[in-house]
Amino acid sequence: MNNAQKTLLITGSQGFTSIYLRDVFLKEGYAVWGLVKNNPREWEVAADITDKVALRDAIANIAPSYVIHLAGVSNVVHENSSALYAINCLGTLNLLDVLQEKNIEIKKIILASSAYVYGNYKHEENEKEANLISETVCPKPINHYAMTKLSMEYMALSLYPNLPIVITRPFNYTGFGQQNYVLVPKILHHFVTKAPKILLGNTHVYREFNDVRMVVEAYKGLLHHAEPGTLVNICSGKSYSLKEILTLCSEISQHTLDVERDEKLVRKNEPSHLSGDPTLLHSIVPNLPCYSLEDTLRWMYDKSINPSN
Repeated sequence: MNNAQKTLLITGSQGFTSIYLRDVFLKEGYAVWGLVKNNPREWEVAADITDKVALRDAIANIAPSYVIHLAGVSNVVHENSSALYAINCLGTLNLLDVLQEKNIEIKKIILASSAYVYGNYKHEENEKEANLISETVCPKPINHYAMTKLSMEYMALSLYPNLPIVITRPFNYTGFGQQNYVLVPKILHHFVTKAPKILLGNTHVYREFNDVRMVVEAYKGLLHHAEPGTLVNICSGKSYSLKEILTLCSEISQHTLDVERDEKLVRKNEPSHLSGDPTLLHSIVPNLPCYSLEDTLRWMYDKSINPSN
């Protein structure tokens, strides 16, 4: 397979995940292109995914064989519900419509949905030993963000088998370069800057906080090995409370701070526990790299102190 046959398009390529994805696939010998709304870099093209004509022109110039679709509104509490549906649903439909056109031969499309489609899944009383959420669990979205992602899934699967689509449901993950308004980088930034206190919402929730380096390896493996029509969690099955993150950050930085509850940061109907069953993922992509939460936080802390390392 030559480079012309291995052209990968990553949508939403200015998100922090895409930088790691690009590096992984460049090492695999792919020609990698990014799609952004504006201000493209040398390896990117610009087009708004809600503008089908502009999208068609941009993709025609690239003629990708593979697509990883990460573009979309990723803020769970985004206030503009119309924009959520326009971008996450109709924007994805525009992309898939363009990719169906006869002059583009697509070998695999990976769509990033979200674990939030599962909603408030009922767990056992012991939070740390809660049932892991498998792909067979019936989705019960509880906000517009999750509903747009589930709607996107249904729309995409309606186009299978005309398009070789794989749908992923990533659980929470983090890494160096993620914006500081996201929870883990926000917490870590307070320790890096030796802040005296931090305002948080509900600290009694359990989440996976996986490492972006594992996540991009999962995407690579799924692109190579997942059968079209597959729906798969990207997860580890390991969950942590915010208190555990705070404790680890304090140990890594040798700094302590006060935690104050801010009611404005408490989300309504927030799932108490989101942790996925990685059985299917591991059957498709065995031997994924394993990073403990401490490994990830220490890497992020050290890179924040000295980005050149």
